[in-house]
Amino acid sequence: MADTPNQDSPRENDPATETPEASSTWLNRVGNMLLTRKALAIALGMSVLLHGLVFAGLKLQGSPKTPPPVEISLGEFRFRSSQPGPGQVREARFSLHLALLEEVAHAADGQLRNHAFRAEQDVEQLLRQANSRDFDDPLMAEMKRQFQEQLNRTLGFRAIDEVIITDLEVQRTPEATSSVVETAESLSWTDAPAG
Repeated sequence: MADTPNQDSPRENDPATETPEASSTWLNRVGNMLLTRKALAIALGMSVLLHGLVFAGLKLQGSPKTPPPVEISLGEFRFRSSQPGPGQVREARFSLHLALLEEVAHAADGQLRNHAFRAEQDVEQLLRQANSRDFDDPLMAEMKRQFQEQLNRTLGFRAIDEVIITDLEVQRTPEATSSVVETAESLSWTDAPAG
């Protein structure tokens, strides 16, 4: 009886010593348990839910959309007076920027990019019609209003909230002043008051 293995020996439960028949029945039991319709439906539902959550998370965090610019620079412009009087503006240089309405900023940005040359032409045309007195106003309110109206007309809808002028450099002609010598020469000694 020493030759017959003991059935209660620890070798029976050892997976390394299992026979192919025993391991295939164990796999069959696990496979049958996992492949039931209910288990497949649960696994499929969990997979769809997990993929949906991952997709939604990536969509929200994914590539951040850049908000449309609220301020756009149109460039640098120059005004030159044809006949400046004494003390008037002879030349002015400035940068022109537009503050767009937030509701239409994206559409306005696209329109301004599509009509960049037309917008530049509008500004230059208004500068050719301007005179040196338009630059005497420190706020340049009238000129800004004209820029805003014309550019909104070019875009085809009200998109510009404010016109911003920066880097303004103004050059004036020298004022005509009479010198003491000129004044003295213009009065004769005989016209001097008595006294």
